[in-house]
Amino acid sequence: MNLFPRNRIPYFVWSPSYTHKSSGVRTLHLLVHALNEAGERAYLCPNNFTGYATNPELNTPLLSIQHQNFYEDRFIAVYPDIVKGNPFNAKHVVRMLLAPRGAYGGDVVFPDSDQVWGALPSIAENVLRVPVEDINIFYPPEEAIGLAPEFENSDIVKKEIPVRFGTCFYSWKYEHHGGQPLKDITGGSTRLVGSLEQIADTLRKSEMCYLYELTGVITEAALCKCPVTLVRTEYFNKIDPQAMMGDVKWSDGERVKHCDDYFPEYQKFLDDFPDQLQNFIQKTQGMLYAKP
Repeated sequence: MNLFPRNRIPYFVWSPSYTHKSSGVRTLHLLVHALNEAGERAYLCPNNFTGYATNPELNTPLLSIQHQNFYEDRFIAVYPDIVKGNPFNAKHVVRMLLAPRGAYGGDVVFPDSDQVWGALPSIAENVLRVPVEDINIFYPPEEAIGLAPEFENSDIVKKEIPVRFGTCFYSWKYEHHGGQPLKDITGGSTRLVGSLEQIADTLRKSEMCYLYELTGVITEAALCKCPVTLVRTEYFNKIDPQAMMGDVKWSDGERVKHCDDYFPEYQKFLDDFPDQLQNFIQKTQGMLYAKP
């Protein structure tokens, strides 16, 4: 029994309510879960307590703003890229960028005292990319067992490989932020909606997935071996190749990346994540002792 816990500065992670529809939200909730599983103390701080949801499978305790007084200023605030300012009035601040600064309404300039982390080296010097795609859900239509140790005792049943037919598309941010009608390129396509299992099933059956934005669907499609076409628009016309997985091209034919089998690359990403997390912990915990 650890009756007197070690003195570690806790993490207060600002996050919207859990939803499987947003890889960004899943990233924040999984970060809290991973920190707690690693022996740290981390809490979700809801952006709005009304109807706030968590994933009961994750170790993500909630901490209200009112309870911050217990820790005084001995906590690390973790803000995603959609947050402006320092709503927790925290002394130690970490910015977690999943997209370039200001892309989705957050600040472009941060105080020098903030630690800035990004999902890619092109976004921030400090890199922490949280794997959010579950390989027990997203896997190719052919036999998955044997590609990774996780599948040795999997309940995935070998079935006849289905013939891919038709296309699918995803355009949530484009429709909500771009404010423009969809191009005809998706006419007759299946919109990616529903549970993660339903999305994975659609990707395994589709000949092509059309995307109007940078999204975690790119990785999900790669794991299901579904080719991706990025639809160029005024809202979405450039992308960091480092963010690409699988077989990806632009709608004008420009090739972004080609990879027949992304699964081994993602497995290495999963294997490397614990070391990335420990690097994050070491650097952020050091904020408490940094000279002003």
